[in-house]
Amino acid sequence: MQKKITWIWIAFLPLLSLAQSKQPNFFSVTVSGGITGAGISTTKKLQPANASYNVRFNFGAHAWYNYALGNDWDLQLGMGYVDAGFRRQQKNIQYLDPTYPGIGSGMIIDKTNTRKDINYDYRFHYLQVPVLFNYKVAKSKDFKSNYMLTGGINVDVLLKHRLTARLENFTVDGEKKYQFDSTGMKANVITASLSIGARLEHKLDKSTTLIIHPVFNYYPLSVTNSDIKINPYTLMVHAGVVINIASKKQ
Repeated sequence: MQKKITWIWIAFLPLLSLAQSKQPNFFSVTVSGGITGAGISTTKKLQPANASYNVRFNFGAHAWYNYALGNDWDLQLGMGYVDAGFRRQQKNIQYLDPTYPGIGSGMIIDKTNTRKDINYDYRFHYLQVPVLFNYKVAKSKDFKSNYMLTGGINVDVLLKHRLTARLENFTVDGEKKYQFDSTGMKANVITASLSIGARLEHKLDKSTTLIIHPVFNYYPLSVTNSDIKINPYTLMVHAGVVINIASKKQ
């Protein structure tokens, strides 16, 4: 997966050198962070059965091209990487309680009274191609800031899916972290997600514009093709700058 991400960023590098002023059309690059979780429907229990669901932190990075459709609308096309998924937590594990298969013998054989927890992070890594529309709802009195609403659809191409188990306050066979090359489910190679959010563009000076772009994504179709249906969601804040290279040289 690292090689694939490296090639994605190699493809992005020319966009950095092409970054133009904010109006009317421009390139930008953003990094993002937030939380991800999932709605799960299944007739088959995930192992271990005595674990609860939760959200976890995630991250991403995108290159964008914005094309003005008029005074108030613009089309925002992108390509980037996003990590979606969820966390399962096994708390206060006791002697002989089962763990995920592949962690030691598959059960706790430590008889100490130390509290034992395991976080299972399910990760679906995607190459994401967003198609978004932005609508300007307001502008600051000094004309430096634009406030927008945004929405659209994303095509998500699976790069890899994996499971990471992190042991808290104890080890198994001397290990505190177990990495599995699969989530244990059959993941769909191509899926789609819907986006809704807001966007702030703030001009810092004549050559630099700050972009803050919080977006909520939801996958209405299950990202798995199995008895376990997974519908991830993400809430992420994208941040970046647009640099007018011509203004910098003046």
